[in-house]
Amino acid sequence: MNLSSVHIAIPCYEGRVSPRFDGPSTFCFFDVDRNSGDHTMKEQEACPQGKEVCDWLAQHQVEGVICSGIQREYQLKLDRVGIWFCCGISGPIAQAIKQWAQHRPQQALTAQD
Repeated sequence: MNLSSVHIAIPCYEGRVSPRFDGPSTFCFFDVDRNSGDHTMKEQEACPQGKEVCDWLAQHQVEGVICSGIQREYQLKLDRVGIWFCCGISGPIAQAIKQWAQHRPQQALTAQD
């Protein structure tokens, strides 16, 4: 994993952030530069449904998830697999990743050991 960037996943549908973490059939993956906030969409991929999605994200070496809403059970599962999350972000994917990059949380700024 590149230490100068953070690997982010966003649950998405029709080019927008999905309203619920547990509802989408696809996730978009981004690499975001830790210093500048510049980002590159890497891919969009179909995902499993239910609690398996958290393990699936970990297998894709995701460091963080940006989402609109997320249930407590998924918050706990993401924490157990070492993935942070930022909720409350909605709208078009391009707008959401820019919004997050401008106000990115501290855990995304620190390189993981």
